[in-house]
Amino acid sequence: MSRNKQFEKWGGIALAGLCVFLVFRLVSEIMGSPAPASETVSRPIPKSVRPEKGAPTNGKASVNIDPALQVQALEEYVPKPLPEISRNPFDFGVPPVTPAQRAAQAARAAAVARSAPPSPSVPLRAIGYSERTGIGPEAYLADSDQIYVVHDGDVVSHRYKIVKITPLMVDVQDGASGEKAQLPIPQIP
Repeated sequence: MSRNKQFEKWGGIALAGLCVFLVFRLVSEIMGSPAPASETVSRPIPKSVRPEKGAPTNGKASVNIDPALQVQALEEYVPKPLPEISRNPFDFGVPPVTPAQRAAQAARAAAVARSAPPSPSVPLRAIGYSERTGIGPEAYLADSDQIYVVHDGDVVSHRYKIVKITPLMVDVQDGASGEKAQLPIPQIP
């Protein structure tokens, strides 16, 4: 072999050994293996902290405290009672009404005020409204002894046809007389 090839071979072996050593050190530090005994440091216990020979211990070590060490009074660390709670921490109360919600409530109130009262010939009254996905708007109507869940185009009591349902009104047409009535839906404040 030529001299350069020998240098490359020995250099590669040296680099491989160095890499193996570094990987071993990295793994040992990550895994938390104990340090070799040469790295541990033992410190002597000062005489002021050592228990006196022949002193009664009562199961506890008697320790003289170094005067340079400043110890705070233990009373500072005694648990103090918590103050009385004046409210329920799980009761968050009524959320504040946003300006957009106030405007929507005012619009609903104005629409209900403008609407005509239900015709005396239509004995139905609207009691609720909802929208369901895939079905659309539906209203809840009541007469003296029945509650109806209705959609646009439904016929109630074989006489009253539901013309249109909005969040504020239900338009109903009497099939016998052809008279139309608007039933206001009560709004929850």
